[in-house]
Amino acid sequence: MGRGEKKEKKKRLEVPFYRGERITFDVAPSRMNFKVEHNSLKLEPIFRVMGFSVIGRVLNSDGGEGVPDATVSLNNQIKVISKEEGSFRLENMTAGTYTIRVTKELMFFEPITVKIAPNTPQLPDIITAGFSVCGQISVSRLPEGMKQQGRYKVTLTQQGQDKASSKTVDSDPQGAFCFQAKPGDYSVHVSLPEAEVKAGLALQPQALEVSLVDRPLTDLLFTQFMASVSGKVYCLASCDDLSVTLQPVSRQGERRTVALSGSNDILSFSFEDVLPGKYKVSITHEEWCWKHKSVEVEVLDSDVVGVEFRQIGYILRCSLSHAITLEFFQDGSKPENVGVYNLSKGVNRFCLSKPGEVLSPDRSLA
Repeated sequence: MGRGEKKEKKKRLEVPFYRGERITFDVAPSRMNFKVEHNSLKLEPIFRVMGFSVIGRVLNSDGGEGVPDATVSLNNQIKVISKEEGSFRLENMTAGTYTIRVTKELMFFEPITVKIAPNTPQLPDIITAGFSVCGQISVSRLPEGMKQQGRYKVTLTQQGQDKASSKTVDSDPQGAFCFQAKPGDYSVHVSLPEAEVKAGLALQPQALEVSLVDRPLTDLLFTQFMASVSGKVYCLASCDDLSVTLQPVSRQGERRTVALSGSNDILSFSFEDVLPGKYKVSITHEEWCWKHKSVEVEVLDSDVVGVEFRQIGYILRCSLSHAITLEFFQDGSKPENVGVYNLSKGVNRFCLSKPGEVLSPDRSLA
């Protein structure tokens, strides 16, 4: 055993040490102060080898990066923290068989059993066995009848494996979820209760494909799917003021109306944040007639575009005391007969295809 000496006047300091290429023995006491006078001196107590130190590393994959701030425990007693490069040192070891456990947030390790001796001063690398796969389900608008966001079943399936090997967890009330998984390629899917789907709740994407390699995944996100329903109104002349209404079919929900105004003969409309389901879209302008006054659309997993309302004429009302035949003429220097219609006694409604037309009573049908 070597000894380092420090001399100051007649006082001395003994510091015992022994260090090999990769091993350091731990000696007690670690230092001893003594004073040399004129007589011989026997040092008490004697220096004893109490153990030795071993080193190891925690890595995020085989041959990968070091894992810092991991807690390394030996037989559930001795605990040390790994450094920036993933290395750690266990001191005062004695030869024997030990179980090493490593813990770190969002990472998982299998316990390993090793034999430690002075001739094995470096432990085998400890490789991360798995990582957390975490995410969030975000519902920004509850469908009619839902009071709060539910707990949803989230399934993690490894690609190339059967569904029997899948893992399923419940999200918390805020929509957060987490899995523990080994490196690999996975599909993540959220299952919604049938009642909530019927109420109009849907998520996007329908599934997430992820690759778990050498670090946790914590930013998976499923958001509520809401679509837009848009279209155009085609008028014979200036559109002026009119309104378009969107209303759910066969379920409760808000009736929404957009008011349109403009001097153009084509106006655009759009409803945003529309939940999945069937809807009736209607146009309102009581003095005009339309090719279709309402249309039914279904929101599935994409926006609905191209809804059209085309004006085909102008409503004319008349009240008759008896049934007659009316001829339609285009007003102008040379009136042109554009049709003959039989009208009944009472109130009649009919559509003139162009402004400026006149009516000429022809004969009684009585």
